[in-house]
Amino acid sequence: MAKVKIQGHASGTGVLTVTAPNTSSDRTITLPDATGTLLNSDGDGSNLTGTGFTVGARAYLTSNQSLTNSTWTKISLASETYDPNSDFDSATNYRFVAPEAGKYLAIGHIDWAVQTDGILVYASIYKNGSGYATDLRILGGGTSYTSYVHDIIDMSSTDYLELWGRQNSGVSKNVYNGTTSTWLSIQRIA
Repeated sequence: MAKVKIQGHASGTGVLTVTAPNTSSDRTITLPDATGTLLNSDGDGSNLTGTGFTVGARAYLTSNQSLTNSTWTKISLASETYDPNSDFDSATNYRFVAPEAGKYLAIGHIDWAVQTDGILVYASIYKNGSGYATDLRILGGGTSYTSYVHDIIDMSSTDYLELWGRQNSGVSKNVYNGTTSTWLSIQRIA
């Protein structure tokens, strides 16, 4: 059975030498410092940036929101679970603005409070002010129900996404608040 030998550099600099049996070539791995990135290809690593998985946000409704019957209403997602690049405006517009072109996975979730049977509710992700992906539900009364809407959306930089809802009729027109109730999550995937 072959064994691999890993040996650290005597200076403690984070340079490791990997020696594989039955070869004449050792391999050297240089570990990053506390703020660096481990390289996994030849060169300076510049080709490893821009993977897109650090661009995204998740925002949620912080208080119940009433909707007017038969009217599309933007959901006021006023708090954020994460937003590493400050791409989500949770103060005034309640929207995610793409910082760069790419494909984005958008998932919207609305938790509805309805009190009568046969209520039509819609959840929609709007792109640049127009409906893009929509979920329609016919709900019973007396409890809460959930709408999910999702899509992979091509976006240019400065395109924006918002979560909208609509209820056609009914006594109660509330959308529930909370991090697990009504939210919009967006992640750049390519």
